[in-house]
Amino acid sequence: MSLALVTFSDRPDRAAIVGECTWREWGRAYGKTLEQRLARIADRTARIGPEQCVVALIDGEPAGTASLTAEDCDARPDLHP
Repeated sequence: MSLALVTFSDRPDRAAIVGECTWREWGRAYGKTLEQRLARIADRTARIGPEQCVVALIDGEPAGTASLTAEDCDARPDLHP
């Protein structure tokens, strides 16, 4: 078993599968469409600072994810991580 941490800037091909998984877990509950989630997550390609997404890959397949983003709460855009 191999473990790797990559970003979308390194592996943009992982964005669609991560977007779908995170939409199933959180997006639907907030009334977002899959297309909205994919569009939002596809922009997380910065190499330094926001907006980037780190993906844990086990044997090349996504096993976990974390994002560094400037804003992640539609209800409170004044709050920033």
